[in-house]
Amino acid sequence: MKKLPAIPHLCLLLSVFLFNNSWAGPGAIDPTYAPGVTSLVNALAVQPNGQVVIGGNFTTVNGTSRSRIARLYADGSLDTAFLNGLSGASSTVNALVVQSDGHIVIAGSFSSVNGISRYGVARLNANGTLDGSFVPTNFSSYFNAVAAQSDNKVIVGGNGYLYRLNADGTTDNTFFQAVSQPTIYAIAVQADGKILIGGYFTTFIGTTRNNLARLNSDGSVDGTFLNNLAGASGN
Repeated sequence: MKKLPAIPHLCLLLSVFLFNNSWAGPGAIDPTYAPGVTSLVNALAVQPNGQVVIGGNFTTVNGTSRSRIARLYADGSLDTAFLNGLSGASSTVNALVVQSDGHIVIAGSFSSVNGISRYGVARLNANGTLDGSFVPTNFSSYFNAVAAQSDNKVIVGGNGYLYRLNADGTTDNTFFQAVSQPTIYAIAVQADGKILIGGYFTTFIGTTRNNLARLNSDGSVDGTFLNNLAGASGN
């Protein structure tokens, strides 16, 4: 008759099996993904091919010079073909978005990108070079948030500003220019074209809204969203 293993051995094997597999559950850290970034990462976006574009205040990624913008492969290794030999952003990148055509729009407190003057917002080609066909106004303020519409128009928000830019970077004057409004920290465009904004405010364009509002496609406040409701409290 075959001898059964001792119970303690079975318990040990079972505990090792359960312990090892407990790290593979939802929300567990993936130990194989460990890019070395030297400073803050403020923003990221996943491209359709699984690569990840990151922006922040770092100057080195995985031991290679990358000034505040970089792209990683799905395993966390640096895509050295992206921004190769280029100087990147002159100061912090606070937000970024990948457009449907593959361009990457970055927003932050920089004054130049790859050695070319760009204040607060810029658009990059797929390889990290500056897109010279996108030339926005020289804004006097930095931006905290950026979002792209399906038509590749871009919405940027920051410390007292909310603008929509045309595909060539010029200001879209059909969009209500919410200048001297409170600080915007987040922007999202819905499928129907309406725009959600989050930040630190109690009114927006003269309408009571606590830190969260939805705008119509022309930039006016959507009166059907959070109407007579308290909104989000705190700061």
